[in-house]
Amino acid sequence: MALRDWPVRRMQRLWVGTTVLYGLFFLLGPVQNYRERRIVERQQAEDRARADSAWAAMSPAQQAKADSLKDSLRVMLGGLRQAFESTASTSEFRQSVAAFGDGLWRAVLIAYAIILTPALILAVLTGVWWVQRRGVAAEVGA
Repeated sequence: MALRDWPVRRMQRLWVGTTVLYGLFFLLGPVQNYRERRIVERQQAEDRARADSAWAAMSPAQQAKADSLKDSLRVMLGGLRQAFESTASTSEFRQSVAAFGDGLWRAVLIAYAIILTPALILAVLTGVWWVQRRGVAAEVGA
């Protein structure tokens, strides 16, 4: 069956099917993100509850030692950060991040092309179908 002989219902079904698939695609992504976020939030709440109960179970002397350890770690990590920022590897790291950003732009364009290709093909198919049907209708009417 030639494209010009396709009934209007077939084209409507193609458009409705494509729209439904796009709707599912764009709906399921946020739903999955929401579910994952809920799981992470629940785990973090459990971790905070455990940490709070452990802190409350400590004696004041143990709490003071824990605060001292936390302060010591903060100072040590601050020194490591300054040492890392002053090394040559920092500039290499920044260059690799910039290169990743350049590649990321290309990946985003490719992703959009993949996502939009079915709709573009359907739009071209519909346009060709419409022009061919008008040509047939003009021939029949003439």
